[in-house]
Amino acid sequence: MQHEKEILKWIDGTITDSELAELRKTPEYAQLKPIIEKTANFKKPDFNVEQALEGFTKLKQPKNKVVTLTSWKKYASIAAAIILMVSLYFVFANTNTTVNTDYAETTIFNLPDASEVVLNSGSEIVYSKKNWEKKRELTLSGEAFFKVSKGKTFDVITDQGTVTVVGTQFNVNERDGYFEVACFEGKVQVTTNNKEVLLTPGKAIIMIQGNLGDVTEFNAVTPDWMNNQSDFNEVPFALVIEELEREFNVKINYDKSLANKQFTGGFNHGDLNEAVQSIAFPLNLKVTIKDQNLIELNE
Repeated sequence: MQHEKEILKWIDGTITDSELAELRKTPEYAQLKPIIEKTANFKKPDFNVEQALEGFTKLKQPKNKVVTLTSWKKYASIAAAIILMVSLYFVFANTNTTVNTDYAETTIFNLPDASEVVLNSGSEIVYSKKNWEKKRELTLSGEAFFKVSKGKTFDVITDQGTVTVVGTQFNVNERDGYFEVACFEGKVQVTTNNKEVLLTPGKAIIMIQGNLGDVTEFNAVTPDWMNNQSDFNEVPFALVIEELEREFNVKINYDKSLANKQFTGGFNHGDLNEAVQSIAFPLNLKVTIKDQNLIELNE
């Protein structure tokens, strides 16, 4: 195929303006433009080749121009090749690895550089094995503890902020309306709300509902949740309820007027009844266990 290099660049969006201007002058451009446009929003390799070729035959031809069978076969083969290349491109270029946990579940796994991740319940991590050596970067939804191998910059990207390290141990907790980063070893840079905060061992930062607090200190060796304990300091009660629901895979009904009430305390992950009593007692709430998956809290 002529101009194959430029066509491939056109497909993956890396073609320069000057290269595209030259490509527009070629016969291939006019014939392949509809195919490329159809694959512009291609997300997964399930493109129907037969349908694409059928659409290709219906492309409007100039008046009084006879297209020979040889010409048709030539362009049909080009179209099929383009579709195949697009499919292969998305298979090999956009394949990510996803690790997630259900409620009441945690998991430990290693990244391609041997960095260790402990993923808390109801959480998800997505990263690219193929590009890992070039860029150590992953996205996190939920909570995870990281032991990062020394090497290039390591980025944890969340909806509420980005955590950047080199080789260190740290914990990131990113839930709806809650973002916490704690440094256990090395140095951690947190970027959120257009602010940068540098954390050293024993320092943590918390953002609740978009409000970034001051850097606080702690003396734990590992995160509380890795020791089957969840602790809170002046946190909205709704976030405490959500954490307990994740850890025990239960549903808790309560008066939503308590949702923003500040809670200080915690619960152990070993026993559901004790855990519920631990969060109910400070607020003088009555506990009613409907069944093993449904609990009610009332004043």
